[in-house]
Formats: sequence, structure tokens, C-alpha cells
Amino acid sequence: MSVELFPHQREGVDFVLNKGRACLFYEQGLGKTITALTVMDLDRGFTVVVCPRSIMKGTWLEDSSHFPDLDVNIYHGSNRDKRNTFFHYKMMGDEQRRCGVLVTTFDTFRLHKDEIMRLEPYRIVVDESSRMKNRNSETAKAIISCTDRVEKVILMTGTPAPNGPEEYFTQIRCVYGVSCPSFWTWSGKFMTKIMKTVPGRRTPVVDRFVLKDPAEFARRIERMAHVKKKIDCFKDMPEKLERVVSVDLSTREKGMYHSIEDEFFASFNDDGDGFDIDPTAVTMKLRQVCGGNIRDTENEVWKKVGRSKLDALQEIIDGFDPGRPFIVWTQFREEATRVSEMLADQIDHRVCDGRSSDDIPWFLEEFRKGDVRCLVCHPQSVGHGATLVRCGDRFCSDAIYYSMSYSYELQVQSMDRIHRIGQMEPCTYWYIVAENTIDEAIRKAIASKERISERVMTELRAIAFERKNLAQARKEK
Repeated sequence: MSVELFPHQREGVDFVLNKGRACLFYEQGLGKTITALTVMDLDRGFTVVVCPRSIMKGTWLEDSSHFPDLDVNIYHGSNRDKRNTFFHYKMMGDEQRRCGVLVTTFDTFRLHKDEIMRLEPYRIVVDESSRMKNRNSETAKAIISCTDRVEKVILMTGTPAPNGPEEYFTQIRCVYGVSCPSFWTWSGKFMTKIMKTVPGRRTPVVDRFVLKDPAEFARRIERMAHVKKKIDCFKDMPEKLERVVSVDLSTREKGMYHSIEDEFFASFNDDGDGFDIDPTAVTMKLRQVCGGNIRDTENEVWKKVGRSKLDALQEIIDGFDPGRPFIVWTQFREEATRVSEMLADQIDHRVCDGRSSDDIPWFLEEFRKGDVRCLVCHPQSVGHGATLVRCGDRFCSDAIYYSMSYSYELQVQSMDRIHRIGQMEPCTYWYIVAENTIDEAIRKAIASKERISERVMTELRAIAFERKNLAQARKEK
């Protein structure tokens, strides 16, 4: 082996080598990539790695430097770049190509799978396999069709089924191949369907799935997956501390928030079973206002509404000792812009979101070296794979949530950027929450590990029912 492995990683290597087609369901920060690379080093064969773009160059290229015998290259970018990588491997002899590792993104693999499969891979590795949770997505279909054609498969994620047990199916299908039963046969064996009525439809639809026997289901999963949590591997991992900073929105922010809310509740239909306005668009606007901004969709511009959360963020930062590194997580670009403007004259920082995707690996490296003290990040850009435990000679143990993710999976992933192997300090997570707003519903859902969108809609419906009943009572008087 090219690197010294932790005991759980050695177990994982043995598990995958024995199974051939298997999953590494490791909690974030336990070294899935190193484990998979060790398997590739010990069991040589041309390998295709499919992963999120945010970790393609950083995590995979960095970690592969510990395995000099592996020939790791990126298949992404311009058509010329992709063709160069393709012919780099195509022109090799069979023996030389056995050490090849082609790393690409989910979107690129979906679009170019036919060309990639012409290289006749021995193994396909899917990093963050939870990206395939929607079994009907084109990405899931593309990966399934290709894993059926290779001998070895490794699936890796810390959150295999963030929204419900049915999301395991695509990963099970990749491991067991064509011998796997259909989704409905499989789900009927292990789960009970909970139905719900939908306005405008005569027949109920599936709301969610509930396991019939969770213990038996877990045993079945462990037949194909090496499952590890931090508490199992490192008894002395630092604790996680959560601090909620409640914010009272300004009069203007409250006015804007309530006007959107009132319009939404007024659309609650007479049947009492839904809204005439798209709830997704409304909840998006409410979240934006909580952050002090709102997007004018007609003119495609952002408007500033207030700075209540910015003031709260400033207070948190003012409480840090000089030089203390930290991360600020935001959900909207305008939030990141305004946070960056606030920090401009105070702290060296970098913004890591969709606008800077090509620069993100360099920004992360600057942070690790201690050249910058703060990162302002979006979970989709930096939420997967990146290790942000160190900033120069200091530990980074503070993450501030200016706004929270609407995805429980992304929320957990972002938290574990600082709570990983090597962290020696307690990790503090600061949540800036606007009082009496949608922020509180999202925070409650995260704390209870519920589906965030369902929790928010449940609370909105409850408020709408209450308002409707009050209005009815006034009429009767």
C-alpha cells in the first residue's frame, strides 16, 4: 500500500476486494477516496471515477498523488481536453492501461458515456452515489447502464438515502446488476407505501416509504456496503456545538416578508388542501428576504431589503480572536456578494460558488495554506469532499450559516467539511435564524432530520388553516 491506512480503511479495502462490487458508506471525513484508491492500486484495472465537479480536481487529484503508480487524468472541459484524455488512454497497451484512472463529473459522464465506455473499463467508481437517488433521472439511468457492463463497482457516500429508504434502490441496482429485482418488487418486500391525496387527482399517490423491519433492512445493506460512522472509528473525535443566533428582522424586511406571505396564504384554496400559487417559488422568496435581499424576476436584478443578518454576522465575527479562520455558508449569490462586500476591508477571504467553480480548488488551497482566513461558500460548490480542517498553522473549527440549505444532505455535507480526520478542536456551528420566519421551520427540520421541504409546507399549511378558520369565525360573528 502507498499510504498508511486507519483500521476502518483497511477493513473497507478488504471488504471491497472480497466483494468486487460494493459500497463504502462512510460518514464524511473518514477517507473514502483514499480507501478506493488503495483498492485500485492493489487490484489494477482501468477505472472510471464519476464524482461531483467540486471534488474532481481537488480531492481526487490531491489524494491520487499518494499513489504514483496510478495514471490519473481528468476527463472534463473542452472537447479538445476530453479527446486528449481519451486518446491518452486509448493509445496505451492493455497492460499500461490497467493503471489508468479517468476522473469525470456526473454531467460529463451522462453526455459522453459511449465514448468513455469505448475504453473498456474494468471498474466504475461513483463518488457521492447519493446523486443517483432519483432512479428515473438520466444520470442514474446512464450509470446503471454502464455498471452493468463492467466487472467491478465501488459506490461511495456518507448519505446514501438522505430523504427516505427508497433512495437506496439505484445504488443496490448498480451493485447487484441485472439480477436485482424491479423497484416495486424490491420496495414491496421491505417497505410500506404511505399514500396521500393530491388536488386535481382522483387516486392517491405515494407520499413516502416506511421500512417494515429496519433491522433486517440494515442487515441486507451491510451485505453489500461497508458502513462506518466517526464515532465507531475515532472515539476521541471533537464534539459538535451548535449556536443559534436569533435575529429580529427590520421593519422593512418584515413588511416585505409578510406581504409575500399574505399573498401566498390568500391563495389557499377553498377545499383546504393546497395553494393556487406555486409553494416552491414562494418559499424561495421568503428565504431570500430573510437574508436581506429579493430577486426581481421580471427585471432579473437583486434588490436589497435590509441587513439584519449581516449585522448578526458581524457580531459573531467580532467575537472571534484575531486570525481565527472560519467558513460562512450562504444559499444565494446575492448573499455571498453582500457578505463579501462586508468582509472586504476586514478579512482576506474568497467566495466559492457557481461563479468561481474553476477557481475553487485554488481558493481552497489558499485557505489551507493560511493565505486567506475566510471562505464564503455555497454547499453545492464546496459541500462534497473538501477537507477544511486546517488554515495554515491553525485549526478551522467555526462554520457560520448565514442561511441554511433546503437539502438535508447538503446541510450535513457542509457541516462535515470541518469535522473530519485531523480536527483537534470542538466544531462550532453558528445558525443565523430570522425569528418567526421560514428560517425557524428549516432549522427545526434539520435538527430532527426531517425532510425540510415537507416540514416547511406542513407549517405553512397549518398557518393557512389557522388564518382561514379565523377569517371564517369573523364572518360568522
